[in-house]
Amino acid sequence: MDDNQDGKQSFDELVEADMREHHDLKDEAGGFFEEHMHNQYHDEFERLDVNKDEKVSKDEFLTGSPGSREADFQKHDFNNDGQHTLDEMLSLER
Repeated sequence: MDDNQDGKQSFDELVEADMREHHDLKDEAGGFFEEHMHNQYHDEFERLDVNKDEKVSKDEFLTGSPGSREADFQKHDFNNDGQHTLDEMLSLER
């Protein structure tokens, strides 16, 4: 786990070892795919959350996702509260 053999384990080295253990792959930019996808979900959530209340309403989702339908929103509203949270979006990764 001490990839650079400096006698210390950095946070990045520990994360990279864990990612390798779980067979996550690096993308062309050197980032891990799962980490990259997490960042994309986060960025998409921030884009959709127009009023910055840390929730995406059905209206925000439909306005920000042309071509999406109410059923698309409902499918990922796991707790049926009429809103998407970042945690709900991140759970799509699994």
